[in-house]
Amino acid sequence: ISVTATEANNGWQYRCKVSNSVGYVYTNTVTLTMAGKPVITAQPTDKTVTYGAAASFKVTATNATTYQWYYRKSATGTWLTVKEADATTAEITVTAGDNNGWQYRCKVSNANGYVYSDTVTLKATSELNGYKFYCKLKSKGGNIVNTDAAKLTVNKVNAAAPTVELEPLNMTVMIGSDVKLTATASTTDGGTLSYQWYECPDNDIASAKPIDGATESIYVPEQTVGVRYYCVGVTNELYGDSNGPVYSKIAAIEFLSGTSTDTQNVTGDVTTNGGPDSPEGSGKAGKIAILALVALISILCLALVIVGIVVLIKAPKRKK
Repeated sequence: ISVTATEANNGWQYRCKVSNSVGYVYTNTVTLTMAGKPVITAQPTDKTVTYGAAASFKVTATNATTYQWYYRKSATGTWLTVKEADATTAEITVTAGDNNGWQYRCKVSNANGYVYSDTVTLKATSELNGYKFYCKLKSKGGNIVNTDAAKLTVNKVNAAAPTVELEPLNMTVMIGSDVKLTATASTTDGGTLSYQWYECPDNDIASAKPIDGATESIYVPEQTVGVRYYCVGVTNELYGDSNGPVYSKIAAIEFLSGTSTDTQNVTGDVTTNGGPDSPEGSGKAGKIAILALVALISILCLALVIVGIVVLIKAPKRKK
């Protein structure tokens, strides 16, 4: 027989009954498995729970062999691997708390590739939000008085915009130089800052493309001959809210052909062509200064010798 593999019959089993006038026998049972990447049949959904409560996210897929859950702290944050023990299963459970507003997704894989589930968000709310409280006062004489009721309102915290304090700067260096782009930022509310470096092919923010894995305040760019443009985006995160990214200025990095052992850390505009401020240039300048000093001393010595000879010639001779 010939059957067409579909989602409907994926996993079905088949066998054949072989008969003659004496009787019949069955073949071994075989299973039809549809090749290709996994197919997600049920996506995880957003969850809203109270602080301290457990929230579960589940994905259902066919033709899947492995699962890996990821999270990020904001809609523009970097995806990180979930550390919970069930992070490699189809369903994970997390406890709501400081992860309020975090997003989750699952990578579903098999030998033919992988697919990602939808991105879902965890929201943590206070179970006491909106409750009213009052105090019961009892005097020594036994009289009881209740205070007025006060309503508890849990307000959403808004993260402040970060400020980029140290900007990455332009550089012109030789291929092989030790080049580092550096930026620092601050925030006024004590939030957590995260960094993401971008390459800007058109020398503007609109063309910025995030660089995979470049999530620290320092970035070492790829070295190819020519000019490339970079910037960093900084995001502030506070109690599940985020503000950013706020972008730095764009830095132009020009790599020249050749080799160099110079070390250039971006703390200012730098050009390393053997100039006086470069290690190579300062070395040459030092040699020249030494040679000039030796030449000066030699001239002075020669002058002294000449003066001595002249004095001897002009000195009056003594009579015998």
